[in-house]
Amino acid sequence: MAAIEAKHVFSDGQTVAINAAASATSTNVVRLATGKTYRRYTNAATKFADPSDVGKLRLLVKVTDELLEAAADGAVLTIKLMKHTTSAVGSGTEVDSKAVTVNTAGTGATAIGTTLWDIGLPVDELDEEYFGIEYDVATQNIDTGKIFAALMDGAEKTSEEPV
Repeated sequence: MAAIEAKHVFSDGQTVAINAAASATSTNVVRLATGKTYRRYTNAATKFADPSDVGKLRLLVKVTDELLEAAADGAVLTIKLMKHTTSAVGSGTEVDSKAVTVNTAGTGATAIGTTLWDIGLPVDELDEEYFGIEYDVATQNIDTGKIFAALMDGAEKTSEEPV
């Protein structure tokens, strides 16, 4: 079972009701210990963890507290994991990202509890001290939605991982 520590939470019910062509940075910045050697995932080339990879960092992003709903179908919310040498992670380097399509309530808003992103972090990307999440909206406004995002310690197979 994966464990989530409060100090590893980027967003806890953070609203992502963001207008088109705008962005928001996670409420919190996570500071990882400098000089620590993080263990490599079994399948680090694809960033997916083996269930035996206990004690390794994963990124979990879920919809929480409020449906994720767009003003028009086909809105795109891009979730970016950022790293930086200071706590100004929004101006840092993108580690990885995932684009999520968001629709209206009539077509099917994204339900509370839906996992948007769950990946194992490759150790070679953990070379900076500060990490955060950047939420970007491309063409259509996101009307409602709240996000939980955190680093978790431990491995759980998810629907994004190969069987």
